[in-house]
Amino acid sequence: MSSIITYNDLHKLSLFVEHNMALHFPEKRWNDLERNIKKAANEFGYSDITDFIDNITASPLSQVDAEILASHLTINETFFWREPKTFEALERVIIPELLKRKKYSKKSIRIWSAGCSGGEEPYSIAIALKRFVPDIKNWDIEILATDISPLMLKKAESGVYGKWSFRGTPSWLKQSYFSEVSPNKFKINTDIKKMVSFDFLNLADNKYPSLINNTNAIDIIYCRNVLMYFNQERFKKVVKGFY
Repeated sequence: MSSIITYNDLHKLSLFVEHNMALHFPEKRWNDLERNIKKAANEFGYSDITDFIDNITASPLSQVDAEILASHLTINETFFWREPKTFEALERVIIPELLKRKKYSKKSIRIWSAGCSGGEEPYSIAIALKRFVPDIKNWDIEILATDISPLMLKKAESGVYGKWSFRGTPSWLKQSYFSEVSPNKFKINTDIKKMVSFDFLNLADNKYPSLINNTNAIDIIYCRNVLMYFNQERFKKVVKGFY
């Protein structure tokens, strides 16, 4: 049973992952690829890493297999109110301009968190809207949150988070919008949770904007956690798709 990955296997694997999942692993990141693919092999039930690589690269990935691989090969590391300046911009510039523009039209705001990971970003956006939109009850607000990892989507839909998700966040956020359900476990308030809907979407494969996956007529797009995984060509294609 082999636990060592050869140079040739890493090269083959990196090409396969990029072609099938659009995840870019240049040679300088092969240590990350090797470490995470071993974890994936365990979940697939393989004890021999060479056998796993041979089998997984032998044919196109099913959606289920792609989802499992993605959950291991992408970093799902985020927290609430990350990069506060983006929320300052939302409060001072973006939301006021959006409210002004929609003053005499349908009072609706649609926001897409593309690559939402465990849900900290879209829930932070929902909290921001709750704080920044003065007559929010008169608005139809929808926050779409998508990700390629079913594990992260399941976590996000539960709305329950540990202390690590609040590192560096202002104290009022947890106090005002969460309730402690067990020691060091906090659940998002129901009114905030209802503002966000979660769904699977692969930015590398799916078509958008589209009525089919609800990515049409979006006012604001957040995409900060995904683009770093793409090569330059895929990066440009994804960004172009947003427009």
